[in-house]
Amino acid sequence: MKNKLTVLFVALCTLFSLVGNAQEVVHLKNGSAIKGNVIEQDFEKGTIKIETADGSVFVYNTSDLEKIEKAPQQQSTRQSDQSSYTTEYRGGYTWQTYEDDGLIISQTASEEDNGYGKWFRIDVVIVNGTDSKIDFNANYVYALSYKDEKERDMEVFNYYDFMNRVRRVNNFANVSYAIAQGLNNTNAGYNTTTYNTRTTYNTNSNYSGTIDMYDNYGYSAYGSYSGSRKTHGVINSSTTVTTYDAELAARQREEMNRKVAQFSSQLQSNYNSYSVNYLTSNTLNRGDAISGFFYIKRERCDYYNVVMTIQGKRYLFAWRKN
Repeated sequence: MKNKLTVLFVALCTLFSLVGNAQEVVHLKNGSAIKGNVIEQDFEKGTIKIETADGSVFVYNTSDLEKIEKAPQQQSTRQSDQSSYTTEYRGGYTWQTYEDDGLIISQTASEEDNGYGKWFRIDVVIVNGTDSKIDFNANYVYALSYKDEKERDMEVFNYYDFMNRVRRVNNFANVSYAIAQGLNNTNAGYNTTTYNTRTTYNTNSNYSGTIDMYDNYGYSAYGSYSGSRKTHGVINSSTTVTTYDAELAARQREEMNRKVAQFSSQLQSNYNSYSVNYLTSNTLNRGDAISGFFYIKRERCDYYNVVMTIQGKRYLFAWRKN
């Protein structure tokens, strides 16, 4: 699912580029034009705040905007000529760093497969070395991929998007594992024993006798007979006996519950780890620093650009797919 906040931000960024306190001209669909500074954009509510030169603040719905363009000005209050860009290697990873009037933004990229998807992982460090506070909005991040010179919007997962995915996957895994363990313990406590017997028998018997016969004329005949008889056979039989042991059943169910609890605990540990380390919006006072990471859904590309907007200025990081 396309990140709606990121898509909205990309659409706005195609209309204008904020540089420090530079003034903009906001053109509304009703034909009105307001000149001032864009001081706040609420992507969840879909609103934008503009402060004019006399200090008045106006709020408009982004759906009412026609376009935003930079007002002509002689000099920007941000000393952008003081910014620098460097690349260095740390721990085997390439880090790109911008230093802009005391603001330091450093970023590295890698690829990661986990139980929640296949990702480009972006690790970020931001240090506020300026004399004023800086509001960092983690939603002001977007990415573009390039394949055969064709540009595509990439799906950037903010904290809430990714944690919702982790929660859904974990819940499904928990239920599936518990069902599997329950099926394996359907016959807990029952013990079935099968007895097989094989019986072989042999018998020998002898017989004998005499015969006296008379015919109608009075003549007689006399005789005798004898013999023996042998028999051999095999009888196979099987008997199955099922018994129930309540104590064994209790132990088996206890072991099942232990495995389910251990599995659930591991999933929760993963969730907590992501929750603590995933990059979120923060206000940085002078001397403050934050670090974290976020994910971009991995896709086939030659390279991709990650753009972060801080204090109205965009910083581009270009990465080549491994």
